[in-house]
Amino acid sequence: MGAALLGLVQGLTEFLPVSSSGHLVLVRALLHWQSSGASLEVWLHAATLVSVLVALRFQMAALFRGLWRRERSSMRLLLAIIVGTLPAATAGFFLRPFVPGLFQLPVAAVGFLLTSLLLFTAPGGSRDGGRELADLTALDALIIGGMQACALLPGLSRSASTMAAARWCGLSPRAAAEFSFLLAMPVIAGAFVLTGVPAPPMATAVLIGALTAGTAGVLAVQWAMRGIVKPQWWRGFGIYTLVMAILAWGIGR
Repeated sequence: MGAALLGLVQGLTEFLPVSSSGHLVLVRALLHWQSSGASLEVWLHAATLVSVLVALRFQMAALFRGLWRRERSSMRLLLAIIVGTLPAATAGFFLRPFVPGLFQLPVAAVGFLLTSLLLFTAPGGSRDGGRELADLTALDALIIGGMQACALLPGLSRSASTMAAARWCGLSPRAAAEFSFLLAMPVIAGAFVLTGVPAPPMATAVLIGALTAGTAGVLAVQWAMRGIVKPQWWRGFGIYTLVMAILAWGIGR
């Protein structure tokens, strides 16, 4: 039951603009759970990587076909993904020893509050126009990737940070969501590799948690792709993360 709940939380919150790390801090505090162990958490992250690959399978297939044919637009997109990944990779490498110490309720409360500010101030989906993925520049990718690196802070949503930054850079709502999820792939894969691949101590729990996380992740990506074009989607999650900030601060005092 515990593994399934953690998998559900991880899968949904990894791709919705609400912060998976902040929610895991809150869930453990509310239910008085200790860490479930590195093994379970590593495999939950692996499941979310699979889920985004499944959800964006058509976009990934088009990208690989374009790279095979050496199409300029696909080459530009690959370069943008590489450039956008560099800030998070650099921050993760150098700050990795300090990140576990940030997983506390007061820190998560600050992160949730910052997520709310992003969601309330970023351009909403009502603006139909905007540039597409083919129009991404290296500077755009660097700015969006820089925001992704900031999401090492628990409670500060990676999805909210990257989608808001992409909208500020002038991308259309759908392009902003797609690039956000494309950037998630190397980051999740990198965290998986850096953490290692431990043998599951409880195979059944890991399997249940991973399947739940993977299924929830696919649904969350599809929901985000549809919802980002709706202004109320942004504002609704902004209110939600504000409530989470107040809850985390109240419990952590």
